[in-house]
Amino acid sequence: MKSAGILPAWWLWTAAGTVAGVAWKASSRLRAPAPLPMPLPPAPVTRTEAAFRLVREGILFEALVRVNRWTWLFGRLLHAVLLLVAVRHPWPFLDPAPVRKPTEGGSTPRR
Repeated sequence: MKSAGILPAWWLWTAAGTVAGVAWKASSRLRAPAPLPMPLPPAPVTRTEAAFRLVREGILFEALVRVNRWTWLFGRLLHAVLLLVAVRHPWPFLDPAPVRKPTEGGSTPRR
């Protein structure tokens, strides 16, 4: 029965430490300068130009290309790999499951 009284105190100390740590980290990041200065192009004049610019920025991330090409390149590579993983992984959960064709030797290919 004694350990039941210790658990809530332990939980409160853990929660307080977590909140204090997150607050400290947030305050230190708010005081730091911005890591990537984003140059802003001229504002679009029409709604069509604004929509086109939003779509282009959402797909190509042109502002990041102007600031740091390597970050943009590796970000694109990461998302391409994540897309490949997302496309290839759900096949065991499909109903009906895709059937693998046998090879020339007559046996199914190994995984």
